Amino acid sequence: MFLDLKKIERDGVAIDAPLEIAPLHGPGDLPAPVRDARIWGTAVPEGRGVEFRGGLRARVELACSRCLRPVELPIALDDLYLVLVPGVDEPGAAAAQDAAQDAAVFVGRGTGVDLVDVATEQIYLQLPLKPVCREDCKGLCATCGADRNTETCDCAEQGVDPRLAPLLQFRRPSGGV
Repeated sequence: MFLDLKKIERDGVAIDAPLEIAPLHGPGDLPAPVRDARIWGTAVPEGRGVEFRGGLRARVELACSRCLRPVELPIALDDLYLVLVPGVDEPGAAAAQDAAQDAAVFVGRGTGVDLVDVATEQIYLQLPLKPVCREDCKGLCATCGADRNTETCDCAEQGVDPRLAPLLQFRRPSGGV
């Protein structure tokens, strides 16, 4: 949904729209489907752009960073505040671009912004770096790939990574400081 910033009147405009968002790149570049995305709020022209105040809801399916099982993450932003500014190719946009270092500024394309781009950025900002299916997830066995949450394997635990073994020579003796 494209919002033309030049056509928003002084009273502002109310927005309540479902959004179709393409799958995101989750951890490990696995696709993360986004479902039931909806953005709502009001857009009112202000000094440096158009102030948007509202909310965003969505569900993102990520892969657990330990065992690769699907994890559904609900996204719920009820106090979303952004200043929407036109793209750099628009006259008068240069001043608004200077404010782009502000985290609340969203720079659009041309005369407006695509609300799908706004929602996508906000969803990315809410994603955890390492999503887990549960806090006590045991992950996959590094040797055989078995899911340690559901099965046990007979693989021996590796003591030291052979690539790091030369660093053991720098270890202090256990008796001294």
